[in-house]
Amino acid sequence: MENEVQKVSDVDAHILGASGLVKDKRGYNALLNLLNASVLMTNRLGLDDTKEFSKILDRIGLEYRWFDDGIELMHNSQYKYYLKNIYVEPEPYVSKSVFRNYEEGVGWVKTRNSDFLKK
Repeated sequence: MENEVQKVSDVDAHILGASGLVKDKRGYNALLNLLNASVLMTNRLGLDDTKEFSKILDRIGLEYRWFDDGIELMHNSQYKYYLKNIYVEPEPYVSKSVFRNYEEGVGWVKTRNSDFLKK
């Protein structure tokens, strides 16, 4: 079983891959900084590029909010991304036992009950 740090880094890697940004470029590094610090200041990219960067966040599905000097990830936005895009809910358990799904009066139940009723 993976530990929590490994899960977080896997989610971050998935987000970086889903962004479509080129590694070692300014936008990729800005997203990496945002994931690590949860804050991206507008002076890092400039106001116009930060607005364009926010379109990438919208496309990915990360929840964020604007504040006076930049963008801040909302609380648990990476976890919510994980639940929406990565997590696969396990299928519910269905019993395969014939005896758990019997109907009264069918098969051995009918014989057993009729034996008791005759006495």
